[in-house]
Amino acid sequence: QWLNNIDIAVIRFQAPGTKVDCDDYALELQHKAMSDGYIMSFEVIYPDEYNKLFKNGRLPPNSIHAINSVVIGNDVYYIEPQTHEIVYVAHLD
Repeated sequence: QWLNNIDIAVIRFQAPGTKVDCDDYALELQHKAMSDGYIMSFEVIYPDEYNKLFKNGRLPPNSIHAINSVVIGNDVYYIEPQTHEIVYVAHLD
């Protein structure tokens, strides 16, 4: 529910005219989560894993991408900060 109400169209730490890319979105979402009292991690993911898990995008080979991750209870989820797509990753324990 929290994620549905977040708009990261404005990246607060970018100078006007500066290129905004995936790490900027992931850092901004992490900052917004922290300011609202949530713990959210910054993750780097490789194309094989990203393309296997996420349905709304494809990464080219030999690239990396920045996303976020959260732990809710004993479950780990990845969040694509640019589309808000959430994928289940693992159950801990």
